[in-house]
Amino acid sequence: MRFFSLLLLVNLLLGSAAPAMVEAQPQPGAYRERIAEPVARTFDEYKEYFHNLVGEAGPEAAVEALAEEMDRSEVVFEYCHALAHEVGHAAYEEYGFQEALLFEEDLCGSAYLHGVVEYYLADQTDMLAAMRTVCESGDGVCLHGVGHGLMIYTNNDVPAALAYCDEFTDHADQVHCSEGVFMENVGLDLDLHAHPYLKPEDPFYPCNEQEGAYASTCYFYAPRFYNRLHEGAYEEAIEWCTTADFAYITDCMRGVGSTMMKYSMNEVSRIEGVCMTAPNEYVPYCIRGLTSYYIVNYASASKGQDLCEAFQESNKEACMAEVEAKSPFYRD
Repeated sequence: MRFFSLLLLVNLLLGSAAPAMVEAQPQPGAYRERIAEPVARTFDEYKEYFHNLVGEAGPEAAVEALAEEMDRSEVVFEYCHALAHEVGHAAYEEYGFQEALLFEEDLCGSAYLHGVVEYYLADQTDMLAAMRTVCESGDGVCLHGVGHGLMIYTNNDVPAALAYCDEFTDHADQVHCSEGVFMENVGLDLDLHAHPYLKPEDPFYPCNEQEGAYASTCYFYAPRFYNRLHEGAYEEAIEWCTTADFAYITDCMRGVGSTMMKYSMNEVSRIEGVCMTAPNEYVPYCIRGLTSYYIVNYASASKGQDLCEAFQESNKEACMAEVEAKSPFYRD
């Protein structure tokens, strides 16, 4: 329902019916003879490959190839969200907004949709009108994509992007928007993009300038930036989280769990053990962070249940609590 509601809003906004994607795009499967072996080696090579594949075979084929490469390439496995974003960018450039939205895929945290929405917003001249109509209220995935788009639109100005998020009347919509803002901020390439709201000497920045739910979101994403500065130093990240503003330590611990799962999904036992090095009262939050990312990545609550079964008995309750919290948003 989310997809079709979004499509209806798009049609109303642009004043035309969406064309049939199957008539405009090459048929999926044309790429298959090219992927008998890994198609690239580095992140940039994969980024170029999947971008080009959208034009050659369509976004559905590109996402299908991305899913297959995840099983063979550690680079794709670790950076599937960023690469699925790239597929969304390419689909928007190649086919336009309406047609790109005719294909929807939840793989890698719904990053394809995020990529389409953020590039669409970057092209708008009336941002308020566009952001108020592009997503249905309550559609967290789409609104997250709006947050990414607002960062592009404001040239990575976090306060300006959050001011746009404030324009949503529903508090939950504001929070979902802010998630895209802070995720985009911590993912910025320090050499290529303006990054006025990142400080390597203070990875918590700008969280200490936020309030309420925006602060919680910021502290959740801060460990991703910490990991970029200290790759794989997860035990140190847990200790660093204990130095956060007391009210937001639990958000930081969830963020460490999420970050570990993002980059070490094939080492579940090890990263569960890292969570257990946290002070006892914070272990469940780290476990919930592990579980949350796993569910979002696979867009499957049942996958989360499978993960819980692999955890030690003392961690299953926290894991299942996260599964139950996420279950209403997924079909299985």
